[in-house]
Amino acid sequence: VAHMKLGLKLRQTGYDFTSDERLRVYLTNTLEQGVKMDDTLGLGGFLSRESHRAAGVKQGPIISVVLGNPPYSIQSQNLSDEARAWVDAYRYVDGVRIKERGALQFEKNIQDDYVKFLRFAQCRIEDTAYGILAFVTNHGYLNNPTFRGMRQSLMKTFDHCYVLDLHGDSSKGEQTPPGVEDGNVFDIRKGVAIGIFIRYQDVSKRRGYAVLHHAEFWGTQNQKYQWLRLNSVATTQWSTVFPRSPLYLFVPQDTDLLVEYKQAFSLPEFMPQYSAGIITARDAIVVDYDREPILERATIFRDDPGEHEEVCRRLGIRLKKGWDIARARSLLREENNLNRFVEPICYRPFDRRLIFYHTSLVWSMAFPTMQHMLAGPNIGLVSARSNKSGEVDHFFCSDALVETKCGESTTQSSFFPLYLYPEEGTITGLQGMPNTLSGRWPNLAPAFVTALKHNLNQKFVPEGRGNLSTCFGPEDVFHYVYAIFYSPAYRTRYADFLKTDYPRLPLASDVGLFRCLCALGADLVALHLLEDDYPAASWSQAGGTPPLQHPITTFVEGVNGTTMGAFRKSKCYEDGKVYLDTSQLPRSSYFDGVPEDVWNFHIG
Repeated sequence: VAHMKLGLKLRQTGYDFTSDERLRVYLTNTLEQGVKMDDTLGLGGFLSRESHRAAGVKQGPIISVVLGNPPYSIQSQNLSDEARAWVDAYRYVDGVRIKERGALQFEKNIQDDYVKFLRFAQCRIEDTAYGILAFVTNHGYLNNPTFRGMRQSLMKTFDHCYVLDLHGDSSKGEQTPPGVEDGNVFDIRKGVAIGIFIRYQDVSKRRGYAVLHHAEFWGTQNQKYQWLRLNSVATTQWSTVFPRSPLYLFVPQDTDLLVEYKQAFSLPEFMPQYSAGIITARDAIVVDYDREPILERATIFRDDPGEHEEVCRRLGIRLKKGWDIARARSLLREENNLNRFVEPICYRPFDRRLIFYHTSLVWSMAFPTMQHMLAGPNIGLVSARSNKSGEVDHFFCSDALVETKCGESTTQSSFFPLYLYPEEGTITGLQGMPNTLSGRWPNLAPAFVTALKHNLNQKFVPEGRGNLSTCFGPEDVFHYVYAIFYSPAYRTRYADFLKTDYPRLPLASDVGLFRCLCALGADLVALHLLEDDYPAASWSQAGGTPPLQHPITTFVEGVNGTTMGAFRKSKCYEDGKVYLDTSQLPRSSYFDGVPEDVWNFHIG
């Protein structure tokens, strides 16, 4: 089709093909070397000839311009060793190989087809030593932390990078400017960007690192089409961006505010044991509200005498690539008491369920971190490395296992337990951190604790709470952290940075402020864990009274009682009332006195 359309367009311009001349457009997989293809379609060797001709183009001529709209597919179809190798250079930042805690998601993102095509085109320009790369792609690589190695590599190769962010990302729920309706230029969910990358032939113009030019456009699809028709690189108002290590973001940032923000401790710095949440890959099988259905499905998987494919059909499991189902069933047959693998899990905020926590059926158990939630009483912070929802809402807490979408649905959550329990046969305690009577120890970096002790001029007790007059404990720190991360001022001031990397924590120097924030955080944690003893006792330590001593809402019972019924979000809130069954309006049970800003507040 491309051959035909381009040929017709050339004829319209007056170009006259000679009798044996063909347009040099070839059907091939760009990411693979040219190999002879079997003529399975009965096309008389056509595909084979195309493959051989394409191989000649791949290996021979000098290519100085590469342009196109490569496929965007995070579920890449190009997963051969050869195709995977294209993006290996993007695994390095500042010469160091990237080590991701959420390694599975990192691998998935970097294998996206458009990323491989960008790398292919970059390599062709490097081989030529000069040229232009111009692609229309998914805009995720502009600021997603996963692609920091890719961004640095592009800056090293080219002298000028022009990126035009056309937005339109409905999958991320992008925060559009007030009063603006934003559409996608391609009627797809992923946002789109135009990238034009220039490498000079004149070595004297080479810069070592590219100058990054950024522009963006919001609007409806038709508005974007019209703007693109009327503008070019020369007429676009570009802003110069200075990407910095380690993220090398291709989007503008407030550099003065960034310096201030960077002075604070990063969450992984002060809570060093963490990982992504649990990835089941089989939620319908291993997650439920009740124990019995989970055990029934696990028993079928273990004991059913049928073939593996038949058992999968019975349970509704897809035989995913890379899953050794025979080994999985064999592992489970070694277990007689399946009941002991059923554990509580924080599936979503305020949504507590049960999970069959066994490696035979759970794809990624995140066990090095989650084991500390199974060993004894504990609590942990749910956050994320990035947030693409448009709102800073990726914070929660849990006293149970955590599913990976619990606190951040657009990418995945990370989980930071407060206490660490020693594994059998290991020495307890972190370096520089005293052991406790219970044998567990706080997941707090010694340097962080030392800095906080210095600021507050107080001692640190390694377990529980302190009196906040002469000492503080790990749980005080946890409550302080929670209060800071829920502070509207904090979220507003650092909104841009909170979307692209783990949050950073400023340390209080005022003891009175620290006490009040500990008290607020303790109340929030108690509410979010749905504890019965709210308000928390911490306010007596802070020398004040709770801001809320009783609920601000009332409950009105409808004609059909309190049973939850048909729920439509568009109809369930009106005039401060939250209805439990929108099919029974206006006779439904409802909560009254709910402020609109409270109703619109999001977590995760």
